Formats: sequence, C-alpha cells, structure tokens
Amino acid sequence: MQTNDRDYVIKENDVIIENITMSSAAGGGEIPIASAVSSIGFYENIFSPFITGTMTFIDGTGFLRKFPVIGREFVTITFRSPLDPEVKTITLRVCGQASKLSDKTKRVSIATLRLISLAGYYDLTRKFSKSFKGTNAKIASDIVSEEYNGAVLEADETNGEYQYAFPYKRPSEMINQLCNLSYKDPDGVDTGYVFYETLSGFKFKNLSELYLQPDVDFFTTTKVNRPNSEMDDLTYSTHIARSLSYGKEFDRPKQILGGGFSSREILFDITRKDIQTFNTSYITDSFVPRLESDTMKPIVSANETESYSQSDIEIVNDCTSRYGEGYNDNFSVNRFKKINHALHNDTQRSIEISGNSKLEAGQTVSLQIMKDDTNTEIENEGESNPQESTKYLIKGLHHRIYLKADKSDEYKTSLELVRNFRGEPVPTSQNFSEEQ
Repeated sequence: MQTNDRDYVIKENDVIIENITMSSAAGGGEIPIASAVSSIGFYENIFSPFITGTMTFIDGTGFLRKFPVIGREFVTITFRSPLDPEVKTITLRVCGQASKLSDKTKRVSIATLRLISLAGYYDLTRKFSKSFKGTNAKIASDIVSEEYNGAVLEADETNGEYQYAFPYKRPSEMINQLCNLSYKDPDGVDTGYVFYETLSGFKFKNLSELYLQPDVDFFTTTKVNRPNSEMDDLTYSTHIARSLSYGKEFDRPKQILGGGFSSREILFDITRKDIQTFNTSYITDSFVPRLESDTMKPIVSANETESYSQSDIEIVNDCTSRYGEGYNDNFSVNRFKKINHALHNDTQRSIEISGNSKLEAGQTVSLQIMKDDTNTEIENEGESNPQESTKYLIKGLHHRIYLKADKSDEYKTSLELVRNFRGEPVPTSQNFSEEQ
C-alpha cells in the first residue's frame, strides 16, 4: 500500500495503512499479506504487561498449505489515523490459532490467529533468579532494558531504596511485584503502580497519579455540540461516541472485602518481640479525599460506615533481618495499595469511536454524557450530566482495522474508561419526594 501523508478525514472510521507483512523466525524475508487479511486488532490494558491481538486471515490461494503458520511467524503493520501525524508500526508474534473455518463451496479457509508482542513471547520463555538494589523505578528500568532487547521504560519516580532477591520469576513477575510495593508520597497513600505496554513502549506508572493527567482528547454522546465553527462534520465525527455502555458500578461487596474502604494491618517481628498495628480509612488516609479537588470528589461521604469498620485484616511477618542496613522497609504500605486497586474502577464506561492511533492505555480523556431528563430540565440546566461528564482514565483499549477488497478500509477504537472519583459530592441527605 502506498504511503499517504494526508492529514484530514475523508470518511468515518478513516485509516491510512502503509503495509502489513509477515515474516518467520526461520528466515526467508518478508511477504505482504494485506490482501489476505480480513481484520487485525490489538489490545492494551494498564493491568496487562504486554500487547496482545488477533488477526483474521482469509486463504483462497493455498498460502497456509505452502507456508504453514505454526507459531514462529511475525506480523508487522504500519498505519495511522489521518489526524495523527505519527506513523505507528507494531510487530506481533503469532502465538496460536483461535479458530479456523473452511468454506468448501468457495475453496476458502478463514483462520483467526492469536498475537502477542515480541517481549511478551520472550517473557514466557524466561525464568531466573536475581537480586537487585536501588529505587523500585530504577530496578524496573534495569529489568526492562536487560530482558526486553534494550527497551526504555517510561517510569514514574518511586520513594525509598530497597534490595530484593527474586527466586525464579519471569521478568514481568518481578516488575509486577515491584508495582505492589511502589509509591511516591512519603506516607505511601499512593501505593500501587502498573506495568504495561503500549504502541509507544513500556510504562511503569503510579496508578493514582494517572487520573491527574491532562486530557489528551474529548468525546461526547451528542452530535450537536461542536466545540467550534472551524471543525468540519467529518472531523467532529471522530469525537462522537458511536456506542456507550455502562459496566459494573460501585461494586461495594468486592470493594469492602478487598480493603477498599478500611483495613487493619498487624506487623509482628519475632526477633524484637514487637507488634505494630496500622488502621486505615478511605476518608482520612486515601489519595482522592486528600486531594480536596473541585472536580474529583470522594466516592463515599465521611459519615459512611464502610470507612471505619476494618473489614480487611492482614497479619504480616516484619522480620528485621529481611533488609540490610541503609535500605527501607515497605511492608506497611500494602493497605494503601488495596484501596487504590479496589476502587480504581468505581465508575466504568465503554465507548466505541472512530479509529484513533494517538490514544493509548494510561491516558485520560474527557467524556461528555447527556442527561436522561425532561426537556424543561435540560433547558434550565443544560443537557450535560455533571456527575458523569468528567475526566476518565483509559484502562484498556482495542484498536481494530477492517480491510476490504474495494480498499474502503475501516478503523475503530474501543475504549474501556474508568475513574476512582465522583463528578459531584455524595449527597449528605436524600429526598425521594414526588418533585424529584
């Protein structure tokens, strides 16, 4: 396919595909396969260390018989959405066949292949023991560089210096263990990092601070609120959510049992005959209530019982001989990690938009959701729902490109959006009168 430097949209779900090729670990060079690909998609998620994907391959020329696909093949796609000036290239390894159908009347086979990033496949084959010293961010960066072909890790700073000995773990398992013990705030209230891979590389990010980033784009569920007169209809269509679905909301049983609102951590040290107890409350000790933000409100009020009941209790062996002199002990911060992980998706929304190669997991976007209300209410107070129309974190996204014989290729992006706060304060009283 020809290189295209077009920077404007000519149709909905527009995409510019420069090439799709397949190669093999056995050698033999690359071959173009775009004419045989029906669709290709890949997934990013802040709780998944590697990009994964699928590709649907239509074989009517005996390709799979002459060149059998057995799990050592590489698929490379070069593409971008027209409004993204940066061309994206990703290479994934075939790691399995999800399904295969044969249409004997047309002598065609349709195979769906499973894909994983090169680092993800290598990680499956690598398990070793090693010790590290330094900040958690530095240790994570060293592991990524040493194990994933010199890759550079985009890492948030971490507090403290530590020493670890990892017994027979995969590189990703080592880094995920660091995620659970990492924080920036000296008090540890922001404990909990995430390690994940996007089109732009590996990330080691503070989960709580991801919500504080500026929005990279905006999306809306209405077709009538164009932000300025210079934006044409096709450009504006790239900001319209074609579908909006609501996931699980405020799953209180799961959040409470996971220590999301209150917990007690008991640390005992048999060498010093010492016991320490740490009680943690969402309202007084967690990240969002401490922000005192005008736009990010706590998900429960200060008088709710969940924040004071110690519904999760953990006993930890805090042996003094575990750490050498001059290194920190971070075992008392697990209680904060529980809050941040349990409540990270208190609100969930999923939308499908026109393909957008600028977006990646871990970014934030603004989502405007319309009220389900009477015309009078909308005329008086506006059509945007102030509780739901806020910033959201892209927890996961799915890029999917559909290739067609007439070259009218399409590109769609599905976003899994979450937030750990409310857009408006929790009401301190409720009135269910007929006027409400």
